[in-house]
Amino acid sequence: MLNTSSQSIGPNLLIVSLETNYFSLVTVLAILKYFA
Repeated sequence: MLNTSSQSIGPNLLIVSLETNYFSLVTVLAILKYFA
């Protein structure tokens, strides 16, 4: 039970971190374009 829950939580955290990194990257590019 614990093993299954940890396996299901892992990919979700990975997806969330990837979305957060992508959003921060887009924000940085938008700021650079704004100042450029």
